[in-house]
Amino acid sequence: MSISKDVIKQCLISKQREVDEAVIVNRSIDFEENGNYVIVGVRHAGKSYLLYQRVRQLQAAGKGWDEILFADFEDERLAEFQTEDFNSLLEAHLELYGKKPIVFLDEVQNIPHWDKFVRRLADAKYRVYVTGSNAKMLSKEVATTLGGRFFIYDAYPYSFKEYLTAQQVKLKIAEEKRRTAEADEKAKAAEAKKADAMRAQAEAEKEKAEAQKYKDSIEQLKKQELEKAQSQAMKIVEQAKRSAYALQNELEQLKKESEKSKDKAEMARRAKQLMKRGMLEF
Repeated sequence: MSISKDVIKQCLISKQREVDEAVIVNRSIDFEENGNYVIVGVRHAGKSYLLYQRVRQLQAAGKGWDEILFADFEDERLAEFQTEDFNSLLEAHLELYGKKPIVFLDEVQNIPHWDKFVRRLADAKYRVYVTGSNAKMLSKEVATTLGGRFFIYDAYPYSFKEYLTAQQVKLKIAEEKRRTAEADEKAKAAEAKKADAMRAQAEAEKEKAEAQKYKDSIEQLKKQELEKAQSQAMKIVEQAKRSAYALQNELEQLKKESEKSKDKAEMARRAKQLMKRGMLEF
């Protein structure tokens, strides 16, 4: 007897609430964006929570429950679920949301021909995530059955480190390492800052020295030009003095010659007078 779609819808909606309320400790598994997965392993290895983790990742990327179908086959309301009910599962989601979903099938191993159904979904370009935990789902056999359409992931119970993380227990040694690393980072940052300051100071001193050198060069050039101008002025003054002295000498000479000429003229005049007087007396 087939399960009614109303029951399936109730199971889907209640599972959504359960996933939303679950406290999840993320484990180190990198899901391929467009990959299909079968997660296998012993019971209580955390397979369901890996599905929850993937749902949360999809929600963080903008997907809503209208694009996610999550069926838990350990729900007692699905105890009579049979192969022919798989189509009803898809129809129930379509009636609820009207969208093609990403399909999550948790603990599907006891449903006959589940592998054929998920293979058909993969062929129809659905993205599918499946978990199972009994001998029928050994990873090698699943890989052969699904014909390479799915990634097979073996889930194991928590490692000791994962258990401590889940329980929010921090080992002192790890905490000390973290603090030491933080202190080292701060010290490196301080040293880098100090080095930057020293480089900046060195650059400033260099620029200051260059500026002083340029200023000294300008002062030296001005001094040289001034000394050159003073030297030229002194040469001109000396030349003027020599010219004035020569001119003065020429004037003195002219004056002497003029005096001599004047004396000769006077003597000539007196001689002439004397001659006149002599002639008269004679």
